[in-house]
Amino acid sequence: MKKVKTAAALLCSACLVLSGTAVPTMADSVKVVTLGADLTQDQKNTMMKYFNVDSNQVQILTITNQDERDHLSAYVPLEQIGTRTVSCAYVKPTQSGGIKVRTANLNWVTCNMIATSLSTSGVKNCEVVAACPFEVSGTGALTGIQMAYETATGEQLDSTKKELATEEMVVTGNLADEVGKNDATTVMNNSKIQVIKDNVQNVDDIYNIVVNVAQQNNVNLDSDQINKIVELLKQIAQQEYNYDDVKATLEQVEQNTSGDNDELGDIDDEEDDTVNAGDSADGDDILNNVDNSALGGDIVESSTENPSLEEDSGLIEDDGDDQSDGDLSETEEPQEPDGDETTDDSTLGNTDEGDTLRPLGYIDSDFIYGMAHKDDIISGADGSRTYAMYRVGIIDVDYNLIKEYEQPDIYVSSTEVQGKRITLSRIVKSGSGYVSTSIDQLINKDENVIENAVKAETISTDARKQELYIDLITKVNDISVTYRTSGEIIFKDNTKLELEDDFSWNGRYYVYGYGKFQGSRTQLESAITLAYDTYGTVVDSNSKLVWKRYRSTQASIDGIVPVTSGDSIVNAVVAVSNYLGADFNAVSYMEQGHTAVETFDNIRGVHGISLTGITYEKALSYVGDGSPVIARIGEDEYIIITAYNSSEIAYIEASTGAQKTASMNEAGKMFSQGGNIYVTYYK
Repeated sequence: MKKVKTAAALLCSACLVLSGTAVPTMADSVKVVTLGADLTQDQKNTMMKYFNVDSNQVQILTITNQDERDHLSAYVPLEQIGTRTVSCAYVKPTQSGGIKVRTANLNWVTCNMIATSLSTSGVKNCEVVAACPFEVSGTGALTGIQMAYETATGEQLDSTKKELATEEMVVTGNLADEVGKNDATTVMNNSKIQVIKDNVQNVDDIYNIVVNVAQQNNVNLDSDQINKIVELLKQIAQQEYNYDDVKATLEQVEQNTSGDNDELGDIDDEEDDTVNAGDSADGDDILNNVDNSALGGDIVESSTENPSLEEDSGLIEDDGDDQSDGDLSETEEPQEPDGDETTDDSTLGNTDEGDTLRPLGYIDSDFIYGMAHKDDIISGADGSRTYAMYRVGIIDVDYNLIKEYEQPDIYVSSTEVQGKRITLSRIVKSGSGYVSTSIDQLINKDENVIENAVKAETISTDARKQELYIDLITKVNDISVTYRTSGEIIFKDNTKLELEDDFSWNGRYYVYGYGKFQGSRTQLESAITLAYDTYGTVVDSNSKLVWKRYRSTQASIDGIVPVTSGDSIVNAVVAVSNYLGADFNAVSYMEQGHTAVETFDNIRGVHGISLTGITYEKALSYVGDGSPVIARIGEDEYIIITAYNSSEIAYIEASTGAQKTASMNEAGKMFSQGGNIYVTYYK
């Protein structure tokens, strides 16, 4: 048997959820240790040694796999949760200092992910150590920690906030698979800071916050990723968090993920591998009193109080391509009966010292994995990492090898599971790197025994959604097609297609969203609504940008001089016309019977537009692009919107020239009373 550096992780069910057995609540907070029910007694003793506590110093709770399923099944498929629970936690409520987290042998979920998500559940101050005797992903940690906290304090956390915290962990985890753990945490945490701090409720404002945070941190997000974050933050905003309660935690995470930690001291280990106690209110800092020697020398760690620990211990940030698509669970680790971390060659085949096992996904309950030699894993200049796997295999829940794929001098870089089939993307060595070669397929045991037949199956992919296809098990040799034609033509007409020589604008607006053409509309209001729903843009027939969903979180237009000599609408139009540098008498032009839109159309380089029925949030996009918006607020009463931020707008009262402000709620009521009618322009 040879030791394999497995992401044992992915083969291990690790959840920190509490047993269904009732536990007494306590008036005063206590320290709680949770132990996975499927650990051996020796492994449980190891964890107590790591936590550096005795059973008479803490309350011990045993966690079962059923507890895990009860708390996670709404977010993680049961087949991915697994059948064993092995993770452990040490929780101590505190009076101040925010949420401090240390992890050991959690190779996917980080201390920062746990801390920021735990703040969402309503926890204000707490010390947490989450760990396992061997490497696990850690995705099941949050719920158990929440409930351990409730046991320690005797107080129940708000159920809605706990669910949001779990959802936050899932959303962040999914994003981490695609953009990397650090970037995912940065976008989620920093966006959450702005939403809570400024009490942002408007969905468009939240959307803009997420986009801006991503851009500021050079994180590329697609529309689907943005939408999932926005939807979560919208729900978080509705809970009305007090920023002072979460400030310490969120700002610490922000410092950690941004690398701005010069003021933070490193935590140095003593020679006996017991970390020195830090500054805790009661002199008992559980984060810095652990005994690393209990877990051996090959431990991965992270700490909110020591960001460099993550890299020093080998838990290094990657490109987010280290997990199988959608795999959030911590599934079982195939272990020897004595709990040894070695892996039997009969399960994984012949392996070398230092080989890496990479999780690739599931077919039903069968686990797909790949093996790569250490020297065959390379990193590109852009930070991307290529795992050249020399072997791909499938094992069942009893760790029996079902099927194995291995070809001389050919490696597998990635896989895609469709139904019972696994498509292998193959590469070969070329110089110091790799180049692509032909694809291949690997099928599981169920498809191996299918008799020759034609069957219908469905496939779901991100690119093409759900498809129904006919699977031909055997080769079709005869592909000839017979067809019949009429013996005589009954009717013949002129089939010549006549096209106009000149094309001009047909009064339609064209909408692009989700990266593709969504359709055209004759009504601009309808086009804007479609673009809003698809996070897109509206253009006219000359490809001029008319409207876009994205706008900055704040905007201000200077230089508009109020006019108060006429009716409210005339004053507003003339003031904006003067701002645009109109070379004609706008007052006289309107007195001749011309509308506001016609007046703007008469200004060189400007297209006037009138909007009815849209929300003011959509109208503010024009202000964000530098175009003041005239809005009706009552019978013959108009204002000019000149600025906005996340909480209020600024405007000029057209009848008096007074400059005023109104909250977003107040503005919404004003515009609703006026029929949600807006006049503006695009260039």
